[in-house]
Amino acid sequence: MYYFEVNEHKILVYPILGVLKDIDNLMNYLGKIDDNIWFQAIRFKEVYSLKHLLHSIIIGVRRFLRGENISKKLHMEILLPLAGTRQIREALHVLKPQKSELVLALFIGLDVTQEKVLQIANKILENLGFVKRGIQEFVNADCKLCKIINENMLNATLGKTLHEKLEKNIMMLSSLTYMKM
Repeated sequence: MYYFEVNEHKILVYPILGVLKDIDNLMNYLGKIDDNIWFQAIRFKEVYSLKHLLHSIIIGVRRFLRGENISKKLHMEILLPLAGTRQIREALHVLKPQKSELVLALFIGLDVTQEKVLQIANKILENLGFVKRGIQEFVNADCKLCKIINENMLNATLGKTLHEKLEKNIMMLSSLTYMKM
């Protein structure tokens, strides 16, 4: 579980990697599932790294709490910076879980206890037949945002490794989601 302070609120993020046995029933659980706890499930292969995931969640939560959100629902707002788009439909197209694919189940708590988030997460994941896999540091070099980054962007980015440069550019694209151009 990850903890952040955003606009004087304590944010808990509990990402769990696994496979959904009952993906058809997923829509019944997404969204606000309890006072100040939200659930979202996304395609694992479209998230570049754990840093990209957490950065995007912080951006989405911060915008939502400030009233600068695009979506009316927090669980949808976090999809926008994660997919690098201002369009909810496009973010859903990229991040919607598919059958037989690895899924990142995300539980986001706002000013709630870790125990409450864990209790609710375990109940929902059990109902969905979620088979957990360990989540560690990861890199998905085939994610959609990686394909947007070109040689000029990489050359203009400080970093020792290609991974470091890609991650910086992806996080920049996530941050630019809310910039009107």
